[in-house]
Amino acid sequence: MPNVYLIVPYFAREPLIPWSSGLTYIMFAALLIAVISGTWAGAIAVRKNRNSRTWFIIGFFLPLIALIIIYMLPALSDNRETGRGGD
Repeated sequence: MPNVYLIVPYFAREPLIPWSSGLTYIMFAALLIAVISGTWAGAIAVRKNRNSRTWFIIGFFLPLIALIIIYMLPALSDNRETGRGGD
């Protein structure tokens, strides 16, 4: 008779970390903080005429550092309003 564990797919086995462990709550909290920080950095980037997508990614992976940097950066001038600059 073949070994039953060889027949069961890998994803159907016991999880590496049980859902009720404290580590699960820490991982979800870290993910929530990363999303909030990325969104916050992206929103500030829009107000400063910078690329919001880039700043979301930076804020997602480096939460506190990105917020400090984006607050310290000056706003870029919007060339579309003044009529100067390229297309």
